[in-house]
Amino acid sequence: MTGPVAGSVHTGARTLHEDATALITAYADQDLSQRGIREAYLGFLASNPEAMYRRNVAGHLTASAVVVEPDRGAVLLTLHPRVGAWLQLGGHCEPDDQTLAYAALREAAEESGIDGLRIDPVPIHLDVHPITCSLGVPTRHFDVQFLVTAPPAAQAIRSDESLDLRWFDAADLPADAARGIPELVRRAWTRLDRSHTSGSRPMSRSILGADPSVAVEALRAVEKQRLRALVSVDRAELEDLHAPDFQLIHPGGGVWSREEYLSGIASGRIDYRQFDAVSAIDVIFEQDLAVLRYQSFIDICVAGQEPGRLLAWHIDCYRRTELRHRGRLSGHKPRQSKTEQSCAAALEHGSSHA
Repeated sequence: MTGPVAGSVHTGARTLHEDATALITAYADQDLSQRGIREAYLGFLASNPEAMYRRNVAGHLTASAVVVEPDRGAVLLTLHPRVGAWLQLGGHCEPDDQTLAYAALREAAEESGIDGLRIDPVPIHLDVHPITCSLGVPTRHFDVQFLVTAPPAAQAIRSDESLDLRWFDAADLPADAARGIPELVRRAWTRLDRSHTSGSRPMSRSILGADPSVAVEALRAVEKQRLRALVSVDRAELEDLHAPDFQLIHPGGGVWSREEYLSGIASGRIDYRQFDAVSAIDVIFEQDLAVLRYQSFIDICVAGQEPGRLLAWHIDCYRRTELRHRGRLSGHKPRQSKTEQSCAAALEHGSSHA
C-alpha cells in the first residue's frame, strides 16, 4: 500500500493550525448545534497554539474518515480497542500533515489498507468528546470528520490498531456501533447524493441570456464540468471549455496561454489528481460578462515534481461569444451555447498550483 499520496504535501505557507482554522471558519453547516460546535473549535484553536497535536493534554483536533463504497451501499467501520464499539477510521495528526483532510486520508489509508481512496475535503461533521487516548490521561478530541470514497469492490485489511474491520450495509449498522455513527453515515450519504446531482441541470439556452437564477446555476454547472474534464483529461471537452484567448496567471506571476495550459495537461506535465470546488461558487454577471469566485481543493503534480495538495481561490471570467458546448447533462443534448471562458486564478500563499 502506498498511502494517500506519494511524496510530500505542499500547501504554501500555511501551517496545520492555520489550515484547520481556515477550514473550520469556512464550515457552514445549517444545523444550529454544529454552528455552536464550530465556534467552540475556533475558540479552542485561537487559544491553543498546540491544538493540533496529542501532546496538548487539554485537548487536540483529530481527523477521521467515513469510508464508504457507494456502489454496494457499504460503510467501513473499525472495532476500536479502547472505546469497545464500531467507529469510523481516523486518529491524531502527525507533524508531516499539512492539512486536516490529508491527515484524515492518511489515517484511512493506514487503517484500511485500501489504495485509491478519495476524500471530499469539506468536513461533513464536527464532534467533540472526552476520551482517554494514547497518552493515558483524560483529554478531549475535537474531531473533524470527512467523507472518503473507496473504489468498487475494495478489500480492507485490518491494521494492528483495530480489533476488527468490516464493511457494513449503510442501512443495517451494527447494534454496538458508537452513538454518533448512524448520524455520521446519514450525513455521508446526504453528501454523496448532493455530489451526484450537482451540475445536472441541462443547458438548453444561451447561458448568459437566460433567466438570472437559471444562468447562475448553469454557470456553476459548466465550471464543475470544466474541473472534472481537467482531472479526466477529456481533451475534446477541454478544447470547447477554454476560449482561444484563455490565459492562466500562475503563482509565479507568469501567464500561460491556452495552448501552453492544455498541451501541458494532455502531455501529463500538469497532472490534476483531484480538483473540486469546496466553497460555494459565487456568480456575478451582467450583460455579456460573468465572474465566478470560489475556493478549491487540488491534488496536483507538475513536471514530475512531488505531488502537492492545496486550497486555492479562483476568479473565472466568462463572456458571451460563439462557442459550441459539448457533452451531455442528465441525458439532454445541449443546443449551441454562446459562452466562452477566459480565466485568471489567484492562489493563496504562493501555492504550487498551475
